[in-house]
Amino acid sequence: MVTVPRWLPYACFALGIVVIADSVWTGGTRFYLILVFPVLTSSSPVFAVGVLLLLAGFFTLPFLVSEPEDDSPLDRRGGAASSGGVVIVGPFPLFFGSWRGASRRSYFWAALVGVALLVVLLAWVLLE
Repeated sequence: MVTVPRWLPYACFALGIVVIADSVWTGGTRFYLILVFPVLTSSSPVFAVGVLLLLAGFFTLPFLVSEPEDDSPLDRRGGAASSGGVVIVGPFPLFFGSWRGASRRSYFWAALVGVALLVVLLAWVLLE
């Protein structure tokens, strides 16, 4: 099994965001809002490095949470194992997987993050 330092994905994400923000700030990247989806276009190598860092952070995240495989379909508490996730597309949180055991608090926080992203995006576009 591959061991990844715990700080690596977070560092890649943070550095990628900083590099992309620098590319937008200096004018090397154009920002468009199509419906509710932000679109960034660029031919700048700085922007490409930022995107590669974001992808590296995204693809190293599974190594942080991976554990040795177990033949048992039961989790540690003795119940059936379940999993789920959230993908935020624009300001809309999309839930997938098994959320049977998820609390209302989890749904609330996912929706709150979606609304916060919408407010930040609208403020950025309207104040530009």
